Amino acid sequence: MIADGSPLERVVVLGKGRLGTALTSALMACEVAASARSGRQTLAEGLPADDADAASVVILAVADGAIQPLAESLARSLSFGARAIVLHCSGVLDVSALESLHRQGCAVGSFHPLQTFPDKTERPAAFRGVTFGIEGDLEARAMARKLADRLEGFAVEIHPGTKALYHLAAVLAGNGAVGLIGAARDAMTAAGFERGQALAALGPLVLTSIEGALSRGPEAALSGPVSRGDDATLERHRAALRQWDPERLPLYEALVREQERLVASLRSTTGSC
Repeated sequence: MIADGSPLERVVVLGKGRLGTALTSALMACEVAASARSGRQTLAEGLPADDADAASVVILAVADGAIQPLAESLARSLSFGARAIVLHCSGVLDVSALESLHRQGCAVGSFHPLQTFPDKTERPAAFRGVTFGIEGDLEARAMARKLADRLEGFAVEIHPGTKALYHLAAVLAGNGAVGLIGAARDAMTAAGFERGQALAALGPLVLTSIEGALSRGPEAALSGPVSRGDDATLERHRAALRQWDPERLPLYEALVREQERLVASLRSTTGSC
């Protein structure tokens, strides 16, 4: 088995999609002997003998639904045995998706980068400063930390049984923010802006708000009618939504409630009335 202080001898990344491509390229750029292989091909044919014999670490960078079948396929044709550490990159699935490999003696875990890869990229520094959510066996976690360090990222252990909650947080911050920008753009275009103009106009506001929330905390960065207790403006918003797109009213109300929680939290912390 591989001790935490030993070198990374050979990493095989299964998956040639956006994440697999970025991960393989970044590992190679930091002098890790990494190679990529199609997840579908591996599922159908197994790992070539050269890869299976030499692999220190196998990373499953495939779609969530493919992880368990691929792990079971590897377990059936296993030749690297207990010498390999196997990690998957799912944000929502925990280490149990690799149980078939664990039963074969492999150390198993998960290694999820908190980053989006909308396009295939081979940027060497694609993971610099990125946090990886990790969990699994002790040895797998140690290897995940080593990989994150080699990629100039950060590894944080996720509490057992909370993987779905962790992924929810990531989706709210990433995909949820994109959805909100889409809704804001649509409202701006309904008010007379071109789509490109709307995004350009919203950009400085969005970036300043996010930067403030991340640097000072969302409670301190909150501004606008909810923070001021301006109920009259909130009612004008609701009236405008009912006229323009009533289906989006629940989204607005949910966001108002979240802002009200921030206001209440700030007041409880500062003792303000």
